[in-house]
Amino acid sequence: MKHPLVDVHGVLLTQNASRFQEASSSRHRGRDHWPLIHSTGHQCRALAATMQINASTSNLMATSTPYYPKDAFSINSGASHHLTGNVQLFDQGSLVNFNDTLKVGNAYDMNIVARGSISHRRNLTLPDVRYVPGLGVNVVSVALLDAMDYDVLFSMHGCLVKERLGGEVVGKATLLDGLYMVDYLRIPLDRSCLPDYETVEAALRLW
Repeated sequence: MKHPLVDVHGVLLTQNASRFQEASSSRHRGRDHWPLIHSTGHQCRALAATMQINASTSNLMATSTPYYPKDAFSINSGASHHLTGNVQLFDQGSLVNFNDTLKVGNAYDMNIVARGSISHRRNLTLPDVRYVPGLGVNVVSVALLDAMDYDVLFSMHGCLVKERLGGEVVGKATLLDGLYMVDYLRIPLDRSCLPDYETVEAALRLW
């Protein structure tokens, strides 16, 4: 869809182009038509400059706020597991039955029915993700990352996920409306061995 400002300028440029043609075809009738051509040329140049400024501003706005799709993940310090309610995100053949319960705040419980891996997405490789039908968010657990020897370093703009040994950056998230939205995260699938619950619970208490 075109930006409304571009549409408006397009109409003005068309109108001015028509005037220019009119004036050009009439120039044999007298030199009094040339001021119109001169004025129209200035208007066209001014409008073109304005359109360039508007385009630059639009590009700046587009790059200053990242776009995240509805199925994007966020990094959460209160979750004990990596979670999603979207079965389409899992790698084909990776889902295995897994019966557990997820407590959603103090309100109610939701059923965890399976777990699997996600690796076919451009910006995300994540093992041991729990499938919770009906869950409306996709969550990466800080506690589980910690239990798998990753450090999550938070700042006022977002966070980095780093290997505890070696310090390699494997993930980045941007803080947007109170959520740490994942820009990319690459956890090797061979980290899918489940840590014991005591380790995860201890990590959660630290947060």
